[in-house]
Amino acid sequence: MPLAVTHVLVPIIILDLFRDHAFRGRMKKKIKAIITNKFVFLAGFAGLMPDADVPLFTILELLGYQVQSDVGHRLFFHNIWIPLAFLGFFVLLHLLKQKKFSMVFLVLAFGFSMHLILDSTVIGYIMPLFPLSIVEVGLNLSRLIPINATTVMVSLDAVLLLFWLWHEETEHKIRDYF
Repeated sequence: MPLAVTHVLVPIIILDLFRDHAFRGRMKKKIKAIITNKFVFLAGFAGLMPDADVPLFTILELLGYQVQSDVGHRLFFHNIWIPLAFLGFFVLLHLLKQKKFSMVFLVLAFGFSMHLILDSTVIGYIMPLFPLSIVEVGLNLSRLIPINATTVMVSLDAVLLLFWLWHEETEHKIRDYF
């Protein structure tokens, strides 16, 4: 599975690139005002949310409960129902004219969905309709790589981080923060 850093960086990078390069002129300024740095951070946080079962299972095992974490991981949180619920809250709040707060749920749905896409394409499979269906979907592209998948994931983390830092320096002059 992609490592935690990848799950954080991919939604951050995609949302940041969208915010900085998808529009021009007045629309670009409007999008930058709507999608603030806080929302970009929130997308990265949401990218980790589906793996909340990992520390939860660890805590339960420390408390003495018998948990088969290898069976439960990617079962309860790796489905489409949570991002669909976030989208539902987005639509509801948007209709109620709570546009700024509705964006929180849109960004949460985006980050959460990016996690599902990464897990189902890079390494392994997910059950997107669990508990209604136990059909697994995924490409498991890691099987095409002839070397250790963990090595590839660590390298991917490094490349993503360097790419994002380069982008931030060229677009936002991050050296001003140091």
